[in-house]
Amino acid sequence: MIDLNATTVLAVLFIVLVDAWAVWYYFRRRGLPPGPVAFPVVGSLISLGDMPHETLGAMGRKYGNVCSFWLGTRLVVVLNGYETMREAFLDKAGCFSHRPSYFLPRLASGGISGDSTPRPSHWRAQQRLSSYIVRSFTLGQTVSLERKITDEIQSLLDHVTSMHSAPFDPERLLLKSVANTICSVIFDVTFPFDHQEFCGFLDLFKRTTDAASKIPLGNYFPFLRHLPFGGHKECFENSEVVQVFMKKTVTEHREKFDPEKLRDFTDVYLSKVRDSNDGIKFTDDLLMEAIRDIFVAGTSTAAAALQWAILYMSVYPEVQEKVHEEIDCVVGKDRLPSLIDRSNLPYTEAAMMEVSRLRLTGPLSLTHVTQHDTELSGFNIPKGTVIIPNVCSVSMNPEVWKSPLEFDPAGFLDSDGNLMKEGVFLPFSSGWCASNPGEQLARMLMFLFFSCLMQQFRFQKPEGAPPPSLRPKAGLNLVPYPYEVVAIPRS
Repeated sequence: MIDLNATTVLAVLFIVLVDAWAVWYYFRRRGLPPGPVAFPVVGSLISLGDMPHETLGAMGRKYGNVCSFWLGTRLVVVLNGYETMREAFLDKAGCFSHRPSYFLPRLASGGISGDSTPRPSHWRAQQRLSSYIVRSFTLGQTVSLERKITDEIQSLLDHVTSMHSAPFDPERLLLKSVANTICSVIFDVTFPFDHQEFCGFLDLFKRTTDAASKIPLGNYFPFLRHLPFGGHKECFENSEVVQVFMKKTVTEHREKFDPEKLRDFTDVYLSKVRDSNDGIKFTDDLLMEAIRDIFVAGTSTAAAALQWAILYMSVYPEVQEKVHEEIDCVVGKDRLPSLIDRSNLPYTEAAMMEVSRLRLTGPLSLTHVTQHDTELSGFNIPKGTVIIPNVCSVSMNPEVWKSPLEFDPAGFLDSDGNLMKEGVFLPFSSGWCASNPGEQLARMLMFLFFSCLMQQFRFQKPEGAPPPSLRPKAGLNLVPYPYEVVAIPRS
């Protein structure tokens, strides 16, 4: 009888496991996009680092515009380049436009699925309704959206003026002002800058979004969800307070609802739901989801973009001066800039677009998931594959932008100084599919806030202060390090 000692048994077992893995890996990867080697259970074991978009961009340069890796047992495909994203989200939108159902987004939203809903019909109907409401505000079919925005902008301008050119960090001020604008649009209510409950809500909101910007490994390694630390724990602790604040505001708002006098987004939503023929039952949870999507996308995107804009204006005074000259010529100083001025302020618009190009607030966009087996650029993409669009690969493409690392608004202008509408520029997401209504609102906020601030102030770094860093903080969302500026009135 053969005497097998423990070492022999372990050696044989190891060889069998390696062979099994080799067979599994060969058949699993056959026809898939190229990428780093993967192992059973743990996946590719790659480190995305502090700047995941840069890591995935380097992966694209090594393996091609369509590449893949494994997070645990979940296949992830990264899309780099405009044409690749166009093929996925325009030519094959029916397969690539859906959102994955993740654990952490449901946790952060207090159980409301949001962008992670696995029910496409609900999500599409929700997007159509929300987008319609935002457009109706813009077109003046209901109470004026622009009036709500400019009222809050005037409060911001007055607050900055009251600082008498003292140095200040604009982060918190911009977050409060933008969030107040969103609250005005959604609930027809604004809060004083020192309102205790509102300030507490914003603190929790910021901490939650900061935690969510970390790589959510709990979505791919389920056992991590049960550990007593990590970003998911902070999301859980904050989500209940955030949900209570929003539900309380919605409840108070509903009590004063008058279908004959629509004041804001929530009123229009409630009125349209009664006449809906989508076959979708719009519940309070879906209303909360719509509000959350607009608040998160609008506030996070616009506030971060405006932080970057003020920072870049203080670092590039020659660009700021050109913006001042254009606004003075077109608008003057007797009124605030308006949305009707937008087409006549090409350099101002180009400056904001250039800020967005260099410092995309979400360079990896939102993740998607394939609805069925498909092909992309000649590769097999199985059903349930997570899709990550690396939008930064478009905005920093040296084949499109002459000097992609340099700040130059002229790149968006033709030889006559007109804004070039065509081209490959994706400032918010990968979205040829239904646009997030919060992003629609964010675009309006960014233009109006930026043009009004530029009309009223000249921004510069405090005297004697070192040059501020233009390098973003680490994470999925690109936000600047804390900095101070001086706002000098231009009266």
